[in-house]
Amino acid sequence: MASGAVGENGLNFLLDQESPAERRVFVVRRLSTCGGIGGDIGACTRVLGRVSIISVAKLFRTDNPAVTLLHELGHQAGLADRPDPRALMYRGAPTPRVDAAINVAEIARFRLFFWSP
Repeated sequence: MASGAVGENGLNFLLDQESPAERRVFVVRRLSTCGGIGGDIGACTRVLGRVSIISVAKLFRTDNPAVTLLHELGHQAGLADRPDPRALMYRGAPTPRVDAAINVAEIARFRLFFWSP
């Protein structure tokens, strides 16, 4: 594990900090695991979870930070990863994504989940 990285125990602790009244985003120095996947992880959210964890160490190297945050909020809204590398919900980022596609169903899910009374 990389020095200062949040491992499995720390990850589970943070993901368990859910509150029915709010959504939470934790920013950590490094993240070394997410859902059984190890390595230098950029971010992690349980699908339909209320907590996202973002790794500062990787955030500015691989993605546009806004795309990463929106991707993780998509998981909070219940959106799953997609295989299309141009999609907002693509799992992973082999190259930096400045523009990411979001389809009509995903837009509807964001609106329903985050802007409904």
